[in-house]
Amino acid sequence: MTDLRSQLGRIVRKLPRGRLAQGTVLALGWQVCRMAALAVWVVIAARTFGVDGYGVFAGIAGLATAAAGFSGLGTGYLLCRHVAMAPDQFSAYWKKALLAYSGSGLVMALCLVAVACTMFPQTRAEFAWLIALSEVAAYPFVSASAYAFAAHERIGWSAALPALGGALRLVALLAYLALGAGDGLGSYLWFHLASSMLAAMLSVLAVRMVLRPRRVSTGLSWSDLRESLPFSAVWFTGIAMTSWDKALTLRLGGAEASGLYAAAYRFASLVALPMDSLVMAMSPRMFRHGGLGGSDQGLMRYSLIAILGFGVIAAAMVWWMAPLLPWMLGAQFGSSVDVVRGIGLMIPFYGLRQLGGHVLVTYGRRGARIAIDAFALALMTSLALWLIPSRGVMGAVTVIVCTEAFLAMVTWSLALPTLRRAASRDVAVSPQS
Repeated sequence: MTDLRSQLGRIVRKLPRGRLAQGTVLALGWQVCRMAALAVWVVIAARTFGVDGYGVFAGIAGLATAAAGFSGLGTGYLLCRHVAMAPDQFSAYWKKALLAYSGSGLVMALCLVAVACTMFPQTRAEFAWLIALSEVAAYPFVSASAYAFAAHERIGWSAALPALGGALRLVALLAYLALGAGDGLGSYLWFHLASSMLAAMLSVLAVRMVLRPRRVSTGLSWSDLRESLPFSAVWFTGIAMTSWDKALTLRLGGAEASGLYAAAYRFASLVALPMDSLVMAMSPRMFRHGGLGGSDQGLMRYSLIAILGFGVIAAAMVWWMAPLLPWMLGAQFGSSVDVVRGIGLMIPFYGLRQLGGHVLVTYGRRGARIAIDAFALALMTSLALWLIPSRGVMGAVTVIVCTEAFLAMVTWSLALPTLRRAASRDVAVSPQS
């Protein structure tokens, strides 16, 4: 027994501590709050709008979330990268980010409306407009503010802002129900837009009050855009991996299939949120190592073990908890149990893909990350065209599991050599003991 305790003690002493561990715990706490708000929102929205209404919202919102990757033109990533290495540059890069988000959001919203009305002709154009303004023009300011805090390794604040956004959307849905503002999805979407605008304003205000950026005369230059646009492509392809599938399911399988699939995916993704918390907490340090040279092999080893272990446990939890979904969402979602269990299989692959993708982005291999994600999107689309019309919602499940497995395998086939090269450079420049 004494030997066992001593071995456990040695393991515990080797676990990473300090600011990263604190940031991970804070991020996880706020992610739990966000998860709870989103879970309640999904339950109420699914019961209020039914499987068809929820499916229409999920399909258009999935397309909008992908389009939002181009809001800001990648300047959020640019801010995080430069400020992580040189904190005195924060004020200049914060202003650049605000300019980019303000100018690009409305343009991308217009593009989204045109695409959505073409892709989903059976839905009302008003839905596309309201979702576009909410998800593409307004809400990305929450992400920009989260990047600002993450660049300073203020991970608690960075995670708190999306949690605030989730809470405000829940309040908007409850207000819609309490006021009896109208029937159907169209009336609610005005409340949804108001909550996104309020979340954006509060997030920007938080940056001004806590981080206190100075007034600077700098503007957004073409050289900034040349550097930031690859980050925007990374964001777009990465987010599209978790949103394009909903749009494809709505287009190829109909509103009911989209509703079942989106509810099941949301259930599984909520369970997977702690993996996102860990990757979020690691990002500034990974940018620093990638920009200045070297690597933290211990950090990456523990993170990889944690992601893989949690992913397997989370997949088992989703399998066991799947029968709860119809009970929570209502009888219309009675056939969602098999859908949830199938989607749960993607969780370990999703976690590996997220961590490996961040390695490629932060260690200077953005082009490889974009190419992998773009190929995976093409693979997803091809599989969807083949499987969803014939197998319906279970075809969509097969598509996402196969795509995430492909991404995890290919991403780490490039991430591991990248880390090895960084470690060899670190050894080469380190003083010999």
